[in-house]
Formats: sequence, structure tokens, C-alpha cells
Amino acid sequence: MRFIKVIYLGWTGAVEVIDLHRTKILTEAAAAGEVAGWLQDIRCHRAMLVHGGSAMQLAGWQVLTDMLVQQGIERISFGDFQPNPLYESVQAGCDRFLAAGCDLLIAVGGGSAIDVAKCIRKKLLAESGRKTAFLVLPTTAGTGSEATRYAVTYLDGQKQSHTDEIFYPDVVWYFSSSLASLPLYQKKSAFLDAYCHAVEACWSINGTRESRLHAEKALAILQKYGDIYIDAGEKALTCGETELAVYRQLFSAAYWAGRAIDITQTTAGHAMCYKMCALTGIAHGHGAALCVAALAEDMPDLLEKFFLQKHVDWLLKHLQDWGMKLPTAENVDVAEEQVRLLADNVNPVRLKNHPVVLSREYIEDVYRRILSGR
Repeated sequence: MRFIKVIYLGWTGAVEVIDLHRTKILTEAAAAGEVAGWLQDIRCHRAMLVHGGSAMQLAGWQVLTDMLVQQGIERISFGDFQPNPLYESVQAGCDRFLAAGCDLLIAVGGGSAIDVAKCIRKKLLAESGRKTAFLVLPTTAGTGSEATRYAVTYLDGQKQSHTDEIFYPDVVWYFSSSLASLPLYQKKSAFLDAYCHAVEACWSINGTRESRLHAEKALAILQKYGDIYIDAGEKALTCGETELAVYRQLFSAAYWAGRAIDITQTTAGHAMCYKMCALTGIAHGHGAALCVAALAEDMPDLLEKFFLQKHVDWLLKHLQDWGMKLPTAENVDVAEEQVRLLADNVNPVRLKNHPVVLSREYIEDVYRRILSGR
């Protein structure tokens, strides 16, 4: 049975505690006392931080590392992973954690860092029999990975989907200023990932009243603040209260979209994007948005049924306004070999969550349209 207790005070910047699946959700430096209290309760001595190179430039990093010093907790770093992380990185991280005698796992980053840390935690349980304490500091507003029991890695070039209750962190700590210096393309792609999670949660055959409420909440926030967030571009390197309020809302939207997709699972939009992203080099959220948009255009009756037409119209407009077609699309014939390769690599499990059955022929046609920019 899943334990769910929610205390929601609104994303105002004050200390907030949401207890979901025994996960505490905290925001801003004002929550440092809560985190310090948790660290004292778990009595850990050495932490392994899973992070990319840019994480060390963020304000949240300094607050976190200062706190670890104050608590007498040693730290080591692990950054041997890439976007679309390889499962080999999970094994390497697990080995490093055990060799260093760590007893606390911390992920600082976007979906890749969080997914690697999730899988390390699961592997540690299998190898040591202990459930490792797990803290997450998300640095992008998009994947919602901090709110889900899912993770993705790659083995021998093939996507692996993992599902486990142990993937829920003990504590999630948001620093809104983390979004200030993200590159513009990363802002767009992460934003679109959250948007697609919310849309797919609405039309998934596994949808519930709860998932729909979470998804609608996410869509409302994303539509309200999306243009402000993206139009700021890469100029928003300072964080006044106005900017922080917008960033806070974006984290909130990604979280609620993650909550929704945690219930419903993703559908064809995500199932079709992974190999396409690997082949074309575009970011995950960008690929998901192209797939969701193409699929949605062929489902007018279902969009009406699920009251999604306005949300899809918003997506189509902003893909155009933000210049988010495939950079290689030139309205020319697409190599059929590439189309077949993409169709061969669609996750059949996620296709089963889609509201309509998609034939192989149809999937190939969708890829042709996307790759040619139609």
C-alpha cells in the first residue's frame, strides 16, 4: 500500500513540507533547518554526490556543501555519466559508493543525474541489503523525476525502463535560482518535457481523477509562466524576487506533472522519442514534444473527449514560436532505413498506455512527418 500524506502550503518561498510516499519536499535556503534536522536523524557520515559539472556553480550547491561540513559529513563526488545515461555508470557509481564507505546518496542535477542516483540506490539495496538515505536537489524544471518511481538508462544502445518504489527520494530540496543560468535550449526542452508529461497523463488509459488534477495544475502553471520564462532567454542571470517567483512556479509545474505521470505512465509520445533523440542529437523534452504534437494532430475526437484541444494548440504554437523543429528537417524525403530503425525501437509497454492502438505503418508515417519537418 502506498503511504500518501500531503501538507501543501503553496509554492511561496517559505519552508514547505509535502510528505509524499514518505518524501519531504522542501524549497529554498529557508528549508536548511529541516534538512539539517533530517541529516541529524539519519546519523550519516559520508555522502556521495551524483552531479554534472555545472551543479557546482549553483547557489544550492554551496548551501548544501556548507551544511555537510557543519554536520561533519564527508563528501565525495561522482560524475561519470552522460545525458541518456549508460547502465555502466550505475555500476560504477555503486562501486564507488561502497568502496568509499558512504551512507548517504545525494543527486544534484536534472533527469540524468537523478535517474543514475535512483538506479544506484536500487543496486545498493540489492548488494548491501540496506536502504540508503537519498536526497535530491533538482536543477531543471522538466523531468519531474524527483516525483516518480521511474528511471531510464541505456545498455548496449538500448533503452531500459526501470520501475521501483525505492526510487522515491527521502527528501527533495528545490532552489529556484538553479533555473536562472540554464542555457535557453535546455530551458525550452525541459519545459516541454514537463508539458508533455501533463498532456500524456491526461490522455493515458491509466488516468485517474487524481492524475488529471495534477496534470491540469501543471498545464495551468506552464501556460501562465512559460512565455515569461522562455522570453527571458539567457539574460536572466540575476535572481530578484520576481524572477525567483517565476522559477518557483516552474519547479512546481514540473513536480505536479511528474506526480501525474507517476500514476499514469507515459504513452506513445515518450515511447517514440528516445531513439529519435539519440539519432538526431536533440534533447529529450524536445523530442517528446515533436512526437506528442504529431500524434495529437491525428486525434481530434480524443482531444475533445479529454478537453485537451486548447493545451495541444498552445503546444503547437509554442513549438513554432520557439523554433523547435528538428534542426535537420528540410522537407525532403527521409531515409526509409532510418524510419524503420526508429519504429523498431519504440517501447511496446508505453504504447499500451496510449488511448488508441498505433499500427507499425502509422508509427513510421509519424516519424516521416517529424523528420521532414512537415
